[in-house]
Amino acid sequence: MATYTNINAASSIAAVEFSPVSDGNFSFFHIRSPENKEEIKQWLTSKGVGQEIVAETMVGGKPVLVTRGEKTKDELTKLLEAQGEKLQFVPPPKKSIDTWKIISMFAVPGQTLQMTSAFMKPKMPGKKGTVSWDLFIFAGSSLLGHIIGWVYGSQKSDDEYREDFIKQKINKKLDGHLPNGAKLPDIQDDRSSLRNEPKGPASAGQKVNDFLRENSVTFGELFLRYFGAFALAFPVNKWKAGFGKLKVGAFKEAYKAAGHDSGYLRFTGLASMFGKTVALFAKAPDPYDPKPKTWLDTLREKYIFNIGGNIEAAAYATMSYEAFINPKNRIVIGGKQHQNFLSGIGASMFATRYVIRNWAKYGEKEIDMNEVRAHATDSLAKMPPDKLPQLLADTAADLTDHFKDKHLEYSQVFTQLMSDLYRYHHIALTNLGTEPEERMAKVTAQQPDLQPGEAPVATQTLKSSPRNMMERVTAPAGKHAEKISKAGDMPLGMGA
Repeated sequence: MATYTNINAASSIAAVEFSPVSDGNFSFFHIRSPENKEEIKQWLTSKGVGQEIVAETMVGGKPVLVTRGEKTKDELTKLLEAQGEKLQFVPPPKKSIDTWKIISMFAVPGQTLQMTSAFMKPKMPGKKGTVSWDLFIFAGSSLLGHIIGWVYGSQKSDDEYREDFIKQKINKKLDGHLPNGAKLPDIQDDRSSLRNEPKGPASAGQKVNDFLRENSVTFGELFLRYFGAFALAFPVNKWKAGFGKLKVGAFKEAYKAAGHDSGYLRFTGLASMFGKTVALFAKAPDPYDPKPKTWLDTLREKYIFNIGGNIEAAAYATMSYEAFINPKNRIVIGGKQHQNFLSGIGASMFATRYVIRNWAKYGEKEIDMNEVRAHATDSLAKMPPDKLPQLLADTAADLTDHFKDKHLEYSQVFTQLMSDLYRYHHIALTNLGTEPEERMAKVTAQQPDLQPGEAPVATQTLKSSPRNMMERVTAPAGKHAEKISKAGDMPLGMGA
């Protein structure tokens, strides 16, 4: 796909999208105003240009003409430039850096400094080693949590309500055009699974991947680091003494016996645990949930996660302060004792990462775009041939407008729906006048080597597609509630 914007502000054409095919082109002309549409149509269909108007629709409130012709993209571009158009290529939008990766850029070096300082403690009288286990466990569990955050980012969950919403919108638009007796796919159907080979049981690795995808923040950011914060407030080498007091019901004495000798570090661990406990009540925004939203929902979606993070930012600022001013917090470098500046710098970086976390997402709802596309094409396949081009154009426009957050190009959506109609239903915009049986017979005649019961593919280039695909697409679909969360969903675009 190639998109060009027209920097000639006086022109009636605002932008052009090209979708080259093996013979000619599909092109999409965005018109600045409806008043100019007829003028552009006359020029496009003139003998010198030779484009056929397949359909016209509205995208983003502006008219769009869907055309096809025998000229290549370069030939059409030259014709447009000869008319005074000044086309400028629009590169695909750059993917923004995930805030969780920026967070890790501060957290990983900070925790590495913390862990390094844990092995540089001076030997204390009556103690066997020099390792500070409170810092080691705290930094180790945090590092593991940050690796999970770097790889998975915010935790993802299936956006079922939005999926139902857009499927319902598609059905509502197409229902009035159904031939007698025909029925559209149910919005709860799982149409995309019919296009794939049946999958066996998920491997252990797949299960772990799915779990971390759905719980990256809850497990990595909160649970793992909750354990680290606890080990900071109550060092592991003091658990035995504290448990002994706890067994006899001396709770106050148990707290003193198990708590860190430094009141600052004990406060840091407890405050961090409190911040994480607060953050556990956060939830991902779900604007398509049909249930009325309460003030508590708004609080959980917009503020709770950040409140918990800011509590932790204050906690680790305290830890940094303690490392720089506590005369007992020392490390050994070159045989000499120094103030534990490594822990101080590390804790400062850690406090900074919590400030940055105010811009990170706790969780995101991800819609299965493959399922949306499968529902759309399986529905369009039931439309009367004479109406299909226009309904295809309108459906692509609705999807483009609805998924503005995914920065879809209209040409991309239209072409992929058109390709799916051809691949899975043997419907092409060049053979709409023939009945399904005739189309299948024509394709079968071109593939005499088919085995009994094997469904033909649309072209020789599709021989790698799964066999018996037509049987699967037309078979009863499983229900949406039966779906298993897919780690491989494609949230951006309408990729196959």
